[in-house]
Parts: sequence; C-alpha cells; structure tokens
Amino acid sequence: MKVWVVISGTPYESSEVIEGVYSSEEKAEDKLRTLKNDSLNYAYVEECEVE
Repeated sequence: MKVWVVISGTPYESSEVIEGVYSSEEKAEDKLRTLKNDSLNYAYVEECEVE
C-alpha cells in the first residue's frame, strides 16, 4: 500500500515535522498547498510503501 507523507521544515535547522500521512496523492497535495513554502520554510511530499 502506498501512502503520501507531507513534511515541512526550516532551512538550516536540523528538524522536520510530519504534517500528515494521506492515502491519496491528491489529499497530500491539497495539504501541501496550505503550507507556507518560501525561503524561510519548505514543504514536500514523500511517497512511501507500507505493509
């Protein structure tokens, strides 16, 4: 089964936050659009395979 994990963080800091885990890529992309994505913050979607 595939899941999509939305992750955010701040450059030059050593931590990232899992914003959510979604069963569809569309839902993950919707969440990604709600997050601030600029030079001070970043966010991305990671596709993962789970059993």
